[in-house]
Amino acid sequence: MDAALAEQVDRELEGQLIGMLWTEKNDAEWDRYPSAGYATFAQRSFGVALLMHGRVACTYWAFHISDSAASVEVETAEPFRGRGLATITGWAWLEACQQRGLASEWIADADNQPSLKLALRLGHSPLRNVKKFIWKTWDQEIVLNYGGWKREPHPVGWKWSKINPP
Repeated sequence: MDAALAEQVDRELEGQLIGMLWTEKNDAEWDRYPSAGYATFAQRSFGVALLMHGRVACTYWAFHISDSAASVEVETAEPFRGRGLATITGWAWLEACQQRGLASEWIADADNQPSLKLALRLGHSPLRNVKKFIWKTWDQEIVLNYGGWKREPHPVGWKWSKINPP
């Protein structure tokens, strides 16, 4: 995902903050230099998006990258939900992680069943519940999942096999 596509994702999908998250400016400066965040994202992070008729239908992008894993943000635009597009885009995400030698780290609210089902469909396995660190609300839990993948040739394309974390 380049800077222009990251900006399109922010513009078209509510709640996506790629540019703001990746800006090195403070909040007061964000309004004056919004494109700095997109350029920084394109240099330091990665993501994939599925476009339908020029509109962002689904996106996966790394909001945090460590030496071994990329934490993913996933969003499917409302009109495109329920069509399997998040699964298709998810396979592209896993390939992008694999090309970089990274595991995919899935973090979801424990009560977000669509997200949890998608994570399992893509081969992530639940590891543990952890406390959610949002303001003073410490009683909610999120499910933390990891998954690493390897790709092998298959008669109909590629076969993906899970690599268990060490």
